Amino acid sequence: MKRFGYSFLVLLGACSYGVHGPIIKMASNAGYSSSDIVSAQYLTGVLFLAAAWLFMPKRNMSIKQWGELLSTGVLLSVTGLFYAISIADLSASAAVILLFQFVWIGIVIESIHMRTLPKGSTVISVVLIWTGTLLAARSGSGEAIEWFSHPVGVLCGLLSGLTFALFIFLSGRSGKGVPAVQRSLFMSIGGLIVILIMNSPSFLIDGTFTGGLWQYGLLSGLFGAVLPVLFFAAGTPQIGSGTATICGAAELPAAVVAAWLFVGEQATTVQTVGILIILIAIMLPQWKPKRAAYR
Repeated sequence: MKRFGYSFLVLLGACSYGVHGPIIKMASNAGYSSSDIVSAQYLTGVLFLAAAWLFMPKRNMSIKQWGELLSTGVLLSVTGLFYAISIADLSASAAVILLFQFVWIGIVIESIHMRTLPKGSTVISVVLIWTGTLLAARSGSGEAIEWFSHPVGVLCGLLSGLTFALFIFLSGRSGKGVPAVQRSLFMSIGGLIVILIMNSPSFLIDGTFTGGLWQYGLLSGLFGAVLPVLFFAAGTPQIGSGTATICGAAELPAAVVAAWLFVGEQATTVQTVGILIILIAIMLPQWKPKRAAYR
């Protein structure tokens, strides 16, 4: 598979993570608590991946690989927890902007690791993503983030950006040589362990899960715990975390479109322009290798 194909896998992973947000909203509207929804998401996600793993190639892992994969999965689950706290304390647009700090944080992490400055096309992409995010998150009205009156929400929003950037960075480096499905399974197990420690698993025995939560758990597990982890695990090692970070910005356009399709939230003209800008920014790093190939 060529570089563009691996970039497309990461793009699909980001879109999947964006789609899972409106699914969470639907479950919340149905009366389920956020803790039960997230717990069901990771439980069904692990079951999905475990079933697939039974029919896939397997490889013995070292203790180091176990630790790497479990830790990487913890980062994704913690991202969801920080983001949920941020949304509860701030407006949705402010929380999205804070989460999207992962774009520049990811570029900085990659630059420090590689000991090189980011390429010009990467810097332009980051600027375009920032511009598109401000529009797509509907924060162009001048709404200010109230830094001092909501310190918990702001801190958790920034931490969600940091942990998501670290997840993207480590997903390309954890468990090298381990098949993608096996890597994804143990990442998800790491996330499930954290979720069950922080949230009570009582939904499994009090009838909540069998009473209807299971259907939201299946959908959110597929789009929030299986596809993102699997596609990032398959694509990021081949394209690098810098490009993967740029592709990860597809999460916001996917979330806006999914909210329109599933929840009935109408996308404004400003949001549409923001989405188009983000898509252009994602494609920009992919065009440069093509142009170079014809020189």
